[in-house]
Amino acid sequence: MTSELRKAGLRASSSVRGNKEKHKLLLQTLRIIAAHSAARLKSDADAVTARVAKIAARSEDPRQRINAVASPLPAEKV
Repeated sequence: MTSELRKAGLRASSSVRGNKEKHKLLLQTLRIIAAHSAARLKSDADAVTARVAKIAARSEDPRQRINAVASPLPAEKV
């Protein structure tokens, strides 16, 4: 992920070419990306916490979460 981001950043930086307006736009875009990442971090962490709590609420004993029922062995042919 960071490699792709770094490459995209280098491409974007190379297109600035001394233009102060493009540089300003690039920095604003990076701030927006950082804000989205921070917001996503919080919402994703909350989602994981809720999912873990839901799993824990189903059963305290993990063995009770197994729905498989043992089948009897087939009768031996004589």
